[in-house]
Amino acid sequence: MLLKNGLPQVKVDIVPGYIWRFAKEKGAVMVRGYRTWKKDGPAEIFLNFLNILGPIVLGPLQSPMKTVFFQASPAYSKISSTKVRLLRAFDREVKGFVDDRECAEDLARMYNPKNSSHSMTKEEMKTFLREVEEIRRQRAMETEKDK
Repeated sequence: MLLKNGLPQVKVDIVPGYIWRFAKEKGAVMVRGYRTWKKDGPAEIFLNFLNILGPIVLGPLQSPMKTVFFQASPAYSKISSTKVRLLRAFDREVKGFVDDRECAEDLARMYNPKNSSHSMTKEEMKTFLREVEEIRRQRAMETEKDK
């Protein structure tokens, strides 16, 4: 997906521990995406603060990591990683949430429902699935409009 979008130098890694340590070891810049600043801004500010403070407090003493932020297209603003993970946790299809087939297959492998510890009541699941279907309907309408 990254190559297809003209980003051959970008690599995505899933790592345990402090992300700033991993980024320092790799000589990388941290890149964080957010849906809208209103939805994700406070959490992103807090995480950025931790990533600045971490190298100073937990050391070895280093200069803070550079973090680059980018905002998602408005068409994706109602889609959250939590919703995608929950869909996978309950062995549901991520179609309409993830456009790239290769990326959807990667998600299916990473978030294997057999390894999930999520639980929902029937009512919570119904509400969640209604939200999912509404997002899919909106995405389908936006795709048709763009054609």
